[in-house]
Amino acid sequence: YGWNEQPYLDIYKAEKVGETIKNAKLLDNKEVNTKYHEGNMAITADGKRMYFDRNDYFEGDYDKSEEGINQINLYYVDWVAGEWKGVQSVAFNSDEYSTGHPALSPDGNTLYFVSDMPGGKGMSDIYKVSVSKDGSLGTPQRLSDNINTEGKELFPYVDSNGDLYFSSNGHMGLGGLDVFYAPSKGSNFGEPKNLGLGVNSSDDDFAFIYDPVTEEGFVSSNRAGGMGSDDIYTTKKLEPLCEVEMIVQILNEYTKAPIAGARVDLYDKLGNKLSTKTTGNDGKVTFIAECEKEHEVQAVMTDFESNSIDVEMASDVTLNKTINLRPIEEIIVDDKVVLNPIYFDLDKSNIKPQAAFELDNLVALMKKYPNMEIKAESHTDNRASDSYNMDLSERRAQSTVQYVISQGIDESRITGEGFGESRPKIACGDNCTEEQHQQNRRSEFIITKR
Repeated sequence: YGWNEQPYLDIYKAEKVGETIKNAKLLDNKEVNTKYHEGNMAITADGKRMYFDRNDYFEGDYDKSEEGINQINLYYVDWVAGEWKGVQSVAFNSDEYSTGHPALSPDGNTLYFVSDMPGGKGMSDIYKVSVSKDGSLGTPQRLSDNINTEGKELFPYVDSNGDLYFSSNGHMGLGGLDVFYAPSKGSNFGEPKNLGLGVNSSDDDFAFIYDPVTEEGFVSSNRAGGMGSDDIYTTKKLEPLCEVEMIVQILNEYTKAPIAGARVDLYDKLGNKLSTKTTGNDGKVTFIAECEKEHEVQAVMTDFESNSIDVEMASDVTLNKTINLRPIEEIIVDDKVVLNPIYFDLDKSNIKPQAAFELDNLVALMKKYPNMEIKAESHTDNRASDSYNMDLSERRAQSTVQYVISQGIDESRITGEGFGESRPKIACGDNCTEEQHQQNRRSEFIITKR
């Protein structure tokens, strides 16, 4: 197919002999396998019905959405006289959105599938629909928000215990799509757990199936070292990733009142955003994060200075953390805007992510006070020549100015000047420690007009 020059996908079958999979063959059925994509499938326990997905191609019609996109749709076919016959489209298919990735509950009374239909939470969500005794399907219901995120949830599978497995890039993971496990809880599922490195990699891991009796499973992945674009791997006993709960409360620094509606972001130590949540009336959010790992939590709220904390997760104790936010007016002290330090790496002038996070507070202040004008003053340490440091500080000042302008502030309202090493914050001469050098590499913001 044109966009990546790979062959169209078809459904195959193979034999499992002991721990070996052999005799893989194309499913020789032209009703099921067409000239377009066929992918995921699920067969009822009695072997009489198969659900599968393929391109929106039914009874010879290749349909497209109003935007010209051919969607993935869900179909079923019955086993009649030794072959699959009578492909039918499910009632909730549409030319305007996709439905696919079928999976069945152990009793066959519930069909799970994935869709990006209107009303979802994220880019794609997992749904369920009841299956009546005559095989007719009910009305789709989206699974709860502890399963579905703002990202992608894909490839559901329900084992013989009724536990759910699925792939997601919206829950905390190791990279790309990861496989998660959510235990059955009545008609719902418990909190998902990442299945860890025994199953997942830093790439995409998906289409997981598992037998809890034999403790054997299969997972597809595009991880390095495979034979093709995507490969099937076997996996043994599952050991979910160690995770711990962290409760973060956002407070007004001065009144200690909870702040509702604040955005709270969780990052790993590499700066990858793992999760975003919004505080309730109690100012609290709850994250599930990997044990014994370093994380950063950032809090942002309109009319408040943003703030962040570093957290190292324990292995078995719920953490309670507090982030205090100062009202935006409080960052004005005399004729300066006082931010948390904006540091630069040695010999560098680029704006680091943490610096951008702080500069956003300056941007918010300037948007609140549209007549305010600022002069950004940049300083270096003394570990180079005077002329070099003067040039470096000027580049840092201009980088700071350009970042603020890029966030919507008119260029007439902010200027920048470099002072090199001429105005150290700590006058330590040639005996500065590394920490003192870092404090001397800084930016300051002078209010030139209110």
